[in-house]
Amino acid sequence: SAGDGGSAGDGGSAGDGGSAGDGGSAGDGGSAGDGGSAGDGGSAGAGASGVGGATAGSGGSDAGSGGSSAGQGGGSGAGNGGSGGQASPSYAHDIKPILTQKCAPCHTSGSGSGSLNFNNYSDTQEPSKVCNGKTKGECALLRIQAGSMPQGKACTGDPQKDAAKPGCLTAEEQSKLKAWIDGEQQP
Repeated sequence: SAGDGGSAGDGGSAGDGGSAGDGGSAGDGGSAGDGGSAGDGGSAGAGASGVGGATAGSGGSDAGSGGSSAGQGGGSGAGNGGSGGQASPSYAHDIKPILTQKCAPCHTSGSGSGSLNFNNYSDTQEPSKVCNGKTKGECALLRIQAGSMPQGKACTGDPQKDAAKPGCLTAEEQSKLKAWIDGEQQP
């Protein structure tokens, strides 16, 4: 073990500002290696956790407020075995209700205007004929943001400008669609 500002080897512990090796622990502002833990503002290696600090490495998890975790693949709340962040929206639970409400009857009647029926998840995954290199689900968001959908509702694609128009998508609805697309369009 080591005092403030000190360092300790594998299995050891260190005080504020200190560092510890594999399996060790460190206090506020300290850092710890694989399997270790670090206090407020500290950092820890794979499989480790920090309270209010950051964790990094495969298997890391965020154990406190203000912290973030990033493993392989990076990003807050991401990484192999990491925890944190929110689950991606799913088509069935989050997206279909929006599309059913805002895109009816043109894209929910069964005939599917533009060969698109939002009642079927599989239709949203087909290649778009309008937006090259995108699925029909991705293209729908692009067209909503451009103001070309929903047709006949006088939408601009800007949720603030469209706030008084019930047929247009709200900022929250557009956000959910974007999160669904960014989350690989889960069923």
